[in-house]
Amino acid sequence: MSRRKHSPLWLHFTEDIDNKKAKCNYCSTLISIAGGSNSNLTRHMKTKHALIPLLVERQTPVLPDLNTLEPNQGTRELDNIISVQSSTVNTQQSMNRYIRRPAPIRKVEQIDKQLVKMVAKGHHALRIVEEPDFRKLIELVSQCPGYKLPSRKTLTKNLMPTVHNDLKDVIKKKVQAVPALSLSTDGWTSRNNDSYIAVVAHFIDEETKLHSGLLGCINYNERHTSQNLCKFLKHIMIEWDISHKVTAIVSDNAANILAAVRLGEWRSISCFAHSLNLVVQEATKVISDVLGRVKNIVEFFHRSTHGKYKLAAVQQPVLQTSRKIFFRRVKKAGASLGQVY
Repeated sequence: MSRRKHSPLWLHFTEDIDNKKAKCNYCSTLISIAGGSNSNLTRHMKTKHALIPLLVERQTPVLPDLNTLEPNQGTRELDNIISVQSSTVNTQQSMNRYIRRPAPIRKVEQIDKQLVKMVAKGHHALRIVEEPDFRKLIELVSQCPGYKLPSRKTLTKNLMPTVHNDLKDVIKKKVQAVPALSLSTDGWTSRNNDSYIAVVAHFIDEETKLHSGLLGCINYNERHTSQNLCKFLKHIMIEWDISHKVTAIVSDNAANILAAVRLGEWRSISCFAHSLNLVVQEATKVISDVLGRVKNIVEFFHRSTHGKYKLAAVQQPVLQTSRKIFFRRVKKAGASLGQVY
């Protein structure tokens, strides 16, 4: 091995076969070394990979002549040398821990292609790369090369219940620390015709910050009578030990949930958004004919692919862009407003 190969710069390069060029281990760039100097390599590292620390050659310490030292002085000198060497190694390890080397270009391209395949084959939304939790996951995985993904069974049977219980303990500590709180509850039916009910707690902490925590979201198979709903709310309060802290329960204006709150002798507050929606729904009855025609137009463009592209072609010269038809199969005032707009 030539003398120049002893330089720590060669930790970042691989010498070419003809010994006239060196290939960068990070970006695969070929750099001339025909002159016998490492200056080109140093310049490349400083300009292209400035964040990567260049390891300096460690100088071999000069050991003192023990025969010329006074008693106990030789031990002190050796201790000092060992201490300096240990400090240098620890400092270098600490720097390497916080300075992340850029990934090789080929590896980056391979990972990017795999990301595209995952999004395409798994029908994931493009915004997944912007989600904080996904980005955090990738960051943690990059710091643990030996990590192996769990199976679906492990995820559902072990990991998710564990995380759920941990979060439940966190919320329970928070609700136990406040003197009062309010609840909001709502029920809905899924596309599979399964009934669900959720209860959320709302409270203000010592720093006057508003917090919300989900206390329960269950598949509710009982009849939605006022007695059953009242029993369900009491069960949630007992489970979380908050029966004496509930100041009010917010719900929609459905007769069964209002009766359940009265039956439990809690204070009832109607959801403002739901009440406003009822007002708007009542007011739009006078333009029901217009809304019916708008709905028919929207449904036509929703069903017809040719009509959709024809509409976009007409919009382009006027609006300089094309707008999608707003389509919703829900009984909300916002849906009707969006269709008309």
